[in-house]
Amino acid sequence: MDDDDLRRGRPTVHKAFDEASAILAGDSLLTLAFDIIADDATALEPGVRLKLIAALSRAAGIGGMVGGRRSIWRPRKCHPTKMVLSCCRR
Repeated sequence: MDDDDLRRGRPTVHKAFDEASAILAGDSLLTLAFDIIADDATALEPGVRLKLIAALSRAAGIGGMVGGRRSIWRPRKCHPTKMVLSCCRR
């Protein structure tokens, strides 16, 4: 997530369409990553798939991408779990 107008010389999704479309595209791609890893057609052992899913969820969640974006948008001294709960209540 960033507010750049261009990526590789082309308009970013939020500029070409709108911010809501950009957020939905990002959500869709993240969900697709989980789907691909979890699919039996992905030739990985189940234990490897579980480790990849765990790593991806940690990297994308409050301890990673989401937490990093949240701290940039609204810096606050708060425990990540409490921060997520307070955001969900709004």
